[in-house]
Amino acid sequence: MKMWRLLVAGVGAALLASCGAAPGGPGAVVSPPATESPTGAPVVPGPDIMIGDQSHDVAATTGQRLYVFLTARPRMTNWSNITSSNVRVLSPAVIDVMVPHGVTAAAFEAVGPGVALIAAFARPLCPAPCPSPNYAALFSVKVTVTTHVP
Repeated sequence: MKMWRLLVAGVGAALLASCGAAPGGPGAVVSPPATESPTGAPVVPGPDIMIGDQSHDVAATTGQRLYVFLTARPRMTNWSNITSSNVRVLSPAVIDVMVPHGVTAAAFEAVGPGVALIAAFARPLCPAPCPSPNYAALFSVKVTVTTHVP
């Protein structure tokens, strides 16, 4: 299991290096398992979406998972508080992969149609007491979720 986590972390890091290579984010990693629709027919949402430091607007369909991997900037703390602005559109999900030092990860599931922002921030890295830093690094990406139609 540990080797699998390292493999997933390596793939995530490689995809972050190629941010913007595919529509909707830097690329797809794995497809989630099929689920059943109310009629009993299998519904297979699209592949998972990877979001990195350079990602911009992202389009997703309900059922897709979105993984966020943010790399710490020089002389800044790690990214923190990666959140969704609308949990009815993007609900937090469990992420159980190991990530390299300096990378912050989060996962979300597209649960309903609409628009949500994924946001995070980082502060200057300085020894205590810090001479009142009046700035922070901000990250945000707009995610538009549509209903998956089989």
